[in-house]
Amino acid sequence: MAQQVLKANENGDLKDKLKVEAPWFGIFCSAVFDKNLDFTLTTPSVHLIGKKDFTIDEGYILSSMFYNPIVIKHAETHKFPKLNQYDIDAINKYLSNVPEIKREIQKMMALRKKQMRPKL
Repeated sequence: MAQQVLKANENGDLKDKLKVEAPWFGIFCSAVFDKNLDFTLTTPSVHLIGKKDFTIDEGYILSSMFYNPIVIKHAETHKFPKLNQYDIDAINKYLSNVPEIKREIQKMMALRKKQMRPKL
């Protein structure tokens, strides 16, 4: 379902139908999806795949349906894992390059700079 929504969003099909802003990226720790869909998603995505997960193969297949995904492998089961600092840094670096997120970070930094200027 998520991949169909993301594809519809990429095509612009959801622009007037959603009451909320469309997603900038997706984080997946579950691999239930429609295997019959034949397209590549360009939405930035983070895939958390556990070595003991019963859907491990599907997790890799799902990540291959995205253009340039980041895949974080962990030793746990089918759940959102506790991430180590290396993985957190990798996700932050990856997401900070998403254009919409990058713009928001730049806005925040500019606002912070402005607030830090001494008043004369």
